[in-house]
Amino acid sequence: MGVADMTVVIAAAVVIAGLGWFFFGPRRARAARMEGGLQRIEVTVRGGYRPDVIRVRQGVPVEFVFDRQESGECTSRVVFPELQVSAALPAHTRTTVRVSPDRTGTFGFACGMNMVHGTLLVEPAGAPEAVQHTTDTAAPPGRPPLPPAGRRARPGPSRRRRPRPPSGRRTSRT
Repeated sequence: MGVADMTVVIAAAVVIAGLGWFFFGPRRARAARMEGGLQRIEVTVRGGYRPDVIRVRQGVPVEFVFDRQESGECTSRVVFPELQVSAALPAHTRTTVRVSPDRTGTFGFACGMNMVHGTLLVEPAGAPEAVQHTTDTAAPPGRPPLPPAGRRARPGPSRRRRPRPPSGRRTSRT
């Protein structure tokens, strides 16, 4: 193996490691700020949600201000399935969506086509003020780690269904 071959192999390893870190490395959670008895967070929608991991406190209403900076069909709606909230996001407009997190946990939100994802982390009402700052999503002691960004946290087994055959007839499993 020559010097050129070794250089290519090393460069490929560096690129693969960089891509792995980009997609699977720790994400930064952004905390909503308190304003007049409610929590407020601005989320930019352009090919994804930024920030895509958001920390809020339980029992305090949250106003998401979605600034949609694109016109594609995919991000024209945001859905918080576990919180039973869905809202239209018109193109190139700022839209306020109100959510009342009444229980703690990790809740996913996504576009109407379920292709673009984010995570809402609801912390207990008595959580320290430190959650108001941007923090790393690596799990603190005693807490389970956060799911990778871009994947919706789901308790239990996956809810995906097998596609039905076009004729509507069932096929036998092999």
